[in-house]
Amino acid sequence: MASKTPDFDYLDEDVAYLVGMIVARGSFHQDGDVRRLVIQFPYRLDAMTPVPGSQANMNRETALRLSLDGIRARITELLEVDLRVQRKAHEVSLYAVFPKETIGWRDLRYITAGKSNYLEFEVPQVIFDAGPSIQKEFMRGIADTSAEPSYAALSAHIITHCNFLHNSSLQSFSSWL
Repeated sequence: MASKTPDFDYLDEDVAYLVGMIVARGSFHQDGDVRRLVIQFPYRLDAMTPVPGSQANMNRETALRLSLDGIRARITELLEVDLRVQRKAHEVSLYAVFPKETIGWRDLRYITAGKSNYLEFEVPQVIFDAGPSIQKEFMRGIADTSAEPSYAALSAHIITHCNFLHNSSLQSFSSWL
């Protein structure tokens, strides 16, 4: 029986965004029947550089916690699973708990080629084959989890692939802003 390549027409901006976060700082865990997707958001405890002329004074942890509300809502709606936030020293993590082997879990594992964590992941071919709006959201997912330069532990092949995406089909990152 010949193997059929799956149709990825379900790949929309939300899925691309989530896959970007997974590729940058995600990991898959399975203990018996419990499956977890963990996405890490590392940070330093120092204050953020203020915008010139601004009186705002916010540290990185506070800024990260505030931005996680939108990210959490987006992922919860997409995956329809229990999603919780766990704070650790220098890191906030999102935990998506899958009580069953859902189609969402299987698709994410397929897209990431069955690999387990961001140290192993590569940019999926489906992202290279997608249009600019999908690639843009994939890159946004990477940026949202890796914005702290000292913690940007992206492997060299991820950086190379992202540069290729930018240079080959997305003419200007500035047009995204």
